[in-house]
Amino acid sequence: MKTIVMESKKMNAMVKSLLIALFALSISVHGLAEAEMRHISAEEVILSAHNVMTEVYSYDESIVNSFHYDVEEKHNEFEVRVYPFTETNDCFILTYKKDGTLQSCSVPDILDLSAFDKLVYEKHKTFSMYTLEEKAAYSEEYIPKVEAILRLNPNYDGLHYDYTRSRYGLPEDDDLTQELALEIAKQAAIDLLGLDADWFDDHFWHQTFFDVTDPDCTLWKFYFGNTRPGKGKYVIRLNSKTGEVVKAFEYTGNMPLWEAL
Repeated sequence: MKTIVMESKKMNAMVKSLLIALFALSISVHGLAEAEMRHISAEEVILSAHNVMTEVYSYDESIVNSFHYDVEEKHNEFEVRVYPFTETNDCFILTYKKDGTLQSCSVPDILDLSAFDKLVYEKHKTFSMYTLEEKAAYSEEYIPKVEAILRLNPNYDGLHYDYTRSRYGLPEDDDLTQELALEIAKQAAIDLLGLDADWFDDHFWHQTFFDVTDPDCTLWKFYFGNTRPGKGKYVIRLNSKTGEVVKAFEYTGNMPLWEAL
């Protein structure tokens, strides 16, 4: 269980919003003498936790109404466990002071994207910079997370949505080598997309993906770019075993990111 860390590009705004929301959602008890505050009840804590789900995490009311809440009263605080899924023990954990102040909120591991965001923030290593092995490991860890996130928020469209539209893996002995597949892809770009051999000069760069989404048709996928102005960006996808071109097209800015991956 890890304390929530937002996607790095939204971190400052989201953290600020979270702090404001936590302050606003802390339960105030009125009608008592200024010097004396009563302790909140378990029912009030559950109501506040419900509001955190709808107002901080922006889950729809109809979805939050299906969550299960467990409250444990300790010496100086309440601990609330919020279970969003009936088939697992994954849960949010919120802690409250007895006066109703929300002290902390952590997300279940199945919804936690913070490890990736921390890597990007600290090491400036984005998904496109991953090795084939790292992309395969990413798919194993993050596809289940994004599937769970989409169950709670069908409109989720963060970067991880694009990164998980395909499942990545590693080539086997009967697949083309990465080096041979790259040469076939370059020639396909020349033959099918009209690029010339000079396009693949010192300014050329590429990203490589091994797609195992369909086990019966695994793919070598290449995203080609050139740092010189006006050179465009191109995608070539090959059958990993035969080298047959499955798809070849120019990638433009109005296409979704996952088309380039």
